[in-house]
Amino acid sequence: MRRAAAPATGPAAQPYSAAPPARRLAAFYAAMTDLLEQHIHLTLGAESGSARFATGAYGFWRAHVRMLVKEAGVPGPDALSDILLAPLEPELFAYQRGRGRGVEEIKSALGTLAERTPAAD
Repeated sequence: MRRAAAPATGPAAQPYSAAPPARRLAAFYAAMTDLLEQHIHLTLGAESGSARFATGAYGFWRAHVRMLVKEAGVPGPDALSDILLAPLEPELFAYQRGRGRGVEEIKSALGTLAERTPAAD
């Protein structure tokens, strides 16, 4: 008879919704970086320039980031939401990858941005 594994503990085991907004923003950035790495050819075609803002996906991502900013109590969630999404622009990601930046390096930089957003916790 097998024993059940002990439940995970610590910050990594925290349900996403129980984690602080800054940690959830960092997780969002990491997931979006993976998405860009896997589908950069599609995002460059579909989300170039101002077309990016017209996609349903951008509206969903903006609503999610806005909710995190508002939950953190940061003033000006509308303007800040767009600013926090700017580093995920496909052209910027492709530029960074072309300059030799690795995916983990980009994730780390975005995680730092998330963790240091004023009043994010």
